[in-house]
Amino acid sequence: MNKMQKLSILSLSFISLIATAAMAPALNGIQSHFINAPETLIKLVVTLPALICIPIGLLNKAFMKFISKKNLIIIGLLLYTIGGLSSSLSPNIYVLLFTKVILGLGLGVTAPLSLVLIGDFFHGKERAKFMGFATATTNLGGIISTLFVGFLVSLGWRYSFLVYAVAIIVLFLIVFFLPNDYENNEEKLSTGNLEEDIKLNKGIFKYAILVFLGLIAFYAIPTNMDFLVKLRNLGGASTAANIVSIGTLTSLISAMIFPKLIKIFKRYFSLIIFISMFLGFIILGTSHSMPMILLGAIFVGFGFGDVIPFGMLFASNLVHKTHTALAILIVTTGLYFGEFVSPLILQFLSKTLNIQNVTGSLFGACIVCIVALLVSIYAIISDRKLVI
Repeated sequence: MNKMQKLSILSLSFISLIATAAMAPALNGIQSHFINAPETLIKLVVTLPALICIPIGLLNKAFMKFISKKNLIIIGLLLYTIGGLSSSLSPNIYVLLFTKVILGLGLGVTAPLSLVLIGDFFHGKERAKFMGFATATTNLGGIISTLFVGFLVSLGWRYSFLVYAVAIIVLFLIVFFLPNDYENNEEKLSTGNLEEDIKLNKGIFKYAILVFLGLIAFYAIPTNMDFLVKLRNLGGASTAANIVSIGTLTSLISAMIFPKLIKIFKRYFSLIIFISMFLGFIILGTSHSMPMILLGAIFVGFGFGDVIPFGMLFASNLVHKTHTALAILIVTTGLYFGEFVSPLILQFLSKTLNIQNVTGSLFGACIVCIVALLVSIYAIISDRKLVI
């Protein structure tokens, strides 16, 4: 593939996080405008697209039987753009949430298929390398868009939705540079239509669970950092945003070096990922100084940066090539489901631990990391013959 073709695939990853977490800085302005709207509905502005992604992501496999991946992505980008930009015109919270549903429909197509394309066009070490690049690009999009939304909100909350105009650029790249669906004619002649004959390796669900748990734990950072810095008397919203950005930047760097790390640690790398996140949450939950809070965010960010590429790589390599797309779609479903239920799971664990303040969620994330470590050990034992 040439550089522009690779860029077109990575551009899809760039807009993934913009649809959800990047809109957090606009919530206060939205709540102030729709003053009678319940807080739960206001928060859905961020989380609703992730919820819509879950069923749409699973339906992509059926869609691909009738529509080429390229055309499906174009449809997804049109929905993403229309839903995102039209949010600025919403007269009430219910119309705003409806536009978020449209955005979620588009994201449910583009986000999973961006990873499916990597499974189609790259193999072996090249696939591991590009999985890392895709995650790094997602984090980069999150950093840039969060800062941009923070600026746009100062002009008015409706302006914040202009960040979705970036999808127009992505649409241009896809239309003119994304190759048509990968198809190896030699393989097709030799194997025929084997998809129905070859059973899906159920082992992929281990990696979907790992990604699911990783997202639950990680979202303790963006959803609780503002409260943590206030509890520790370390600053306000801008301080919290800077800490989250540093954690996200660490994730970007970690994802960039994923190919080298996976080459060294192989299937044991998931242990390092979740130990790093566990230590980070312990530091965050027990520290009262800014340097230690930053250190905790860095530990969490380092681990989280490799959760998604690790899960995607092992799941796609575990199945027959006829099921690569389905494997990636299943893991992606775990990703968005984890993102959506994270506040609910962490709140439950906080109450179970009988810790009512923000540290309860952080220690709850520690428990999630311990569960992920147990799943990792099981995966290491059961897939010891898997070659990466």
